[in-house]
Amino acid sequence: MKLADLQVSIFNARQSHSEEDVIDLGSSINKYGMVSKIILRKRGDYYEVIAGGRRYMVLKQLHGEDYELPESDYILMDDLTDQEALVISIQENQQRTPLSPFDMAQIIRKLRKDFEVSEEEILKILNINNYRYKRLLNLIKDWDEIKAPEIKEELKKPEGVSSFTDAHWERMRKVENPDVVKDVFDWIMDKQCPPADLPLVIKGIEHNHKKEKEAVEGGSESSDAMPKAKSFENKEEVAPVLEGPIEYEHKGELTLIGKGKKRILSVSDDRETVEVPVSHYIEFLKYPEQFKCYVSFKLTVKPIE
Repeated sequence: MKLADLQVSIFNARQSHSEEDVIDLGSSINKYGMVSKIILRKRGDYYEVIAGGRRYMVLKQLHGEDYELPESDYILMDDLTDQEALVISIQENQQRTPLSPFDMAQIIRKLRKDFEVSEEEILKILNINNYRYKRLLNLIKDWDEIKAPEIKEELKKPEGVSSFTDAHWERMRKVENPDVVKDVFDWIMDKQCPPADLPLVIKGIEHNHKKEKEAVEGGSESSDAMPKAKSFENKEEVAPVLEGPIEYEHKGELTLIGKGKKRILSVSDDRETVEVPVSHYIEFLKYPEQFKCYVSFKLTVKPIE
């Protein structure tokens, strides 16, 4: 069959692709050939790509639509139901590159709306907990209301690739001021800010915006409302200005680990694991009068390889 006879299925789990990802895969296929087969299903006059959408796109770019797909490069599964096709696509994709929050949210929408799959079964299919399931449901509701294209772009990147996740969006989804949203997003991307710290960051940035507005309305320079402090990286950064003491609590196990040249604090409890750059905590420690830190964890130090 020719590539012109193929179409990516609406049940293909991965609907978002980065240009870099496709380029990297193209280089790999050029060098090693097709390592994994494309999974197809016959649908009338064409064949549906159930799994292997990126491979199909790369082959079209390399060879054009008239390219004859070798039998060794695909598997034809004609007897799949729509739900089985979606589940196979999910499992095949998760074995390679983690799905993006956007793709995960779309899968949940399809499973709930099109197949009436129960929450318990969806958790098993996607291998996620109830907390992330609820976050992804909220992402479905919010998607059309997200006005910042840079946020949507990050949420379409595979899990682990972007510093911005559905857990970040969950904590800032109710922020109405678009300028605050942008500043919070920039802070996350610049500081590698963990989701658990966002309420603090949002409060500080909202306070800064309030002071800026008051300064402008009062006819004074807005820069006076934005005190600066030396950051951990010795660059001039705007420090969050906070009102009143902040309760900051970690429960679970805190582990100091090494990731390349970085030192990371990994905080785990019965819900999820959050990785936090050590420099971010040191940044907080520079403003002790603004924090009340309630700590409930045991400290484990692992050797740095």
